[in-house]
Amino acid sequence: MHGTENIVGLVAAIGLQEIVGLIILILAIIFATFLPDLVRGSGQGKRDFKNAADPSGDELRGVLHRKPDHEPDEPEPRRLSVKDHLVLWLAEGFGSGLVPVAPGTFGSIVGVIWFLLLVASGDLAMYITGTIVGLAVSVPLCGAAEAILSRHDPSSVVLDEIAAVPLCFMPWVIIAALKLEAMPPVAHFFTTGAWQLTLGIFVLFRAFDALKPWPISRIQNLPGGWGITADDLLAAVVVALLSLIVVR
Repeated sequence: MHGTENIVGLVAAIGLQEIVGLIILILAIIFATFLPDLVRGSGQGKRDFKNAADPSGDELRGVLHRKPDHEPDEPEPRRLSVKDHLVLWLAEGFGSGLVPVAPGTFGSIVGVIWFLLLVASGDLAMYITGTIVGLAVSVPLCGAAEAILSRHDPSSVVLDEIAAVPLCFMPWVIIAALKLEAMPPVAHFFTTGAWQLTLGIFVLFRAFDALKPWPISRIQNLPGGWGITADDLLAAVVVALLSLIVVR
């Protein structure tokens, strides 16, 4: 019943300003989608310029890292079990992490859906518990997916982004619940004057996750699933603190 009432309230709240806000949100998502590529492109441009200025160094590295002729071929990848496929399906955000362009952004969109589902539960304790459990589950699943794929922090693993999004909104949810003396409805985060903050929180999280300023860039060096999840956790904490200033 609560979920139906929330959806009806959300539909009833849609107006001209909300439609404009939705358009801005879509544009922001597109911007956030290409932000990681722009950051990586900037770094690649610097490396290309450095190599052009010192081509001998690049050639020397190529010689040093050249495989000998007698080196055996790499072993074929192992067959994945049903358990492996299940782990990857969860860690890759139910397929959202397989999007070829900026999978982290699409994983964060799934994270927004996870956030709205926790709000729709109508229980603040359920919201807090679900957020903690999501982050706790992310650590072993992301670590297992990293081992299955044999790649460090693979881009397709986005469960860490999904689990971290509700943490970004937690101060707002708690303050609203205390003020209303009840869990706020889903529509509360998309009404006039509120959708801007929802949009800002999403964009800030994607920016911190993509740019990884210090100390986020250092904490991701933790081994396995701890490093994969910890940088998103820390980015969400920073965004939550910033949102707390605005909400209060």
